Amino acid sequence: MGIKALFQALNVISKKIHLRKFKGKTIAIDGYVLLYKQAFRSAREILVENSSKTLVKNCMQFINLLIKFGITPFVVFDGASLPMKLETQSSRTKTRLESFKKAQEFEKEGNMKEAKRFYQRSVRIRSKNAHDLLVELKKKNIRVLVAPYEADPQLAWLSMNGHVDAVLSVDSDLVVLGVKTFIHRWDNKGNAEQINRKDIWKIMPYVKDLATKKITFIGREKEKEQEKEKESEQEKKKENEKEKEKGKEKKKENEKENENEKEKEKEKEKEKGKEKEKGKGKKQETKKAKQITVPFDFRGWKEEKFIRMCVLSGCDFLSNIRGIGINRAFHFTNSAESISQVFELIKQDNRFTIPNGYIERFQLSLLTFLHQKVFDIVNKKLVPLRPYNPEISWDQDIENSEKDFSFLGPDIENEILIKISIGEFDPHTKKSFSEQNVINKTNENENVINKTNEKESEKEKENGNEKEKEEEKEKEQGNEIVKETEKEENQEVKEKENQTKTEIEKTSLDQEKEDSKENN
Repeated sequence: MGIKALFQALNVISKKIHLRKFKGKTIAIDGYVLLYKQAFRSAREILVENSSKTLVKNCMQFINLLIKFGITPFVVFDGASLPMKLETQSSRTKTRLESFKKAQEFEKEGNMKEAKRFYQRSVRIRSKNAHDLLVELKKKNIRVLVAPYEADPQLAWLSMNGHVDAVLSVDSDLVVLGVKTFIHRWDNKGNAEQINRKDIWKIMPYVKDLATKKITFIGREKEKEQEKEKESEQEKKKENEKEKEKGKEKKKENEKENENEKEKEKEKEKEKGKEKEKGKGKKQETKKAKQITVPFDFRGWKEEKFIRMCVLSGCDFLSNIRGIGINRAFHFTNSAESISQVFELIKQDNRFTIPNGYIERFQLSLLTFLHQKVFDIVNKKLVPLRPYNPEISWDQDIENSEKDFSFLGPDIENEILIKISIGEFDPHTKKSFSEQNVINKTNENENVINKTNEKESEKEKENGNEKEKEEEKEKEQGNEIVKETEKEENQEVKEKENQTKTEIEKTSLDQEKEDSKENN
């Protein structure tokens, strides 16, 4: 989230403070950042139970802490999705779904520790969660604002136009967008760090000793003198080391003469202690080597050049070119006067390959930082973060540089825009939350009706099946009766046939007897 390693570049101007410093002042807070920060404490409740109770309660605890310090909170929420960020959002959604599946698997296995960890990774704040917090904030008469699109440029606009004294968030994008006083790395006790944007243009190269945390700034005009001083210091160190080595050799000779019989025992002890000494030696060497040189020099830079460097190092709208981090992004940006010159320098370096369509996407990302759409709280209308300036905004040397700002999101009707800003309309659907609740309830009722109809139809089918079974049984019984009657009839026919046969036989015998009598 934000510009990769930007806080590392700005670390020299980040000062530790306590939030009490802003007593009597207004601090704007990124609503979704607050929600996500508190969501880790109730991740499963949000995802599985779809409840916002604990989440809202935890958020309100921090808001009450600010009020306790005498600060006036002003909470700003994200609005509709920005077209330029859809790719990033889809990849984040994919990773969240994967984490959620793992969390459920661990929960089935009974491993709640791992399940909790993956629930925290998969947590997602929905519009409902944000709206629940917004309603609670309104009840406490705390000022809220829903941005037309992203909250970050809206927060920057409030800061740039003097409507708030500072902005509290974790996203480094806010410094790039133009926030004058940025508060980050805060805790629940009120400890935090502050970056003043005006100090960015004072940053110069410096050497930091990580062991002593001492910072030595390197001015352009004093670089050679400091290098000479370093060389002389290194020579002195070498001479001292040589003298130390000579002294060590003398000590060794004396020790050999005195030890004699005890050599074997000491050697054994030395062998045992060698491993420990090696570890200590390594630590001492690393302490000596723990010096870093920070090359950033923003003196004389203009705002657009700084944003250019940040986009090149990688942001939410555009991934960095492989191998180019913030240090190399500074080098290329510092050595060029325009976007086209930056990419000419990169093309000349065989270590880097510019992906297809990257340059056009780069310019769109730059324009997004400069001109995102925000809500003007004074004139109640949609405005760009900064006025459009063709000379700054569009580089004529870049191909396909058409002045089409559709990537910043469509315009919004003023009536709808105002209702979105006060939290009455959903920024995604552009419909009132009360109307959506009715729609959701009717949908739920329709689902219930459909389910009951399905159950009734299933029952009717079951009853129909039972009737069919009974009819089949009756048919089978009828068939059996028919078979039995047929058997009986066949038996009767056979019996009659047998009777007729016997009668015929008898008559024939009687006739034979009579014939024999007559002959006699």
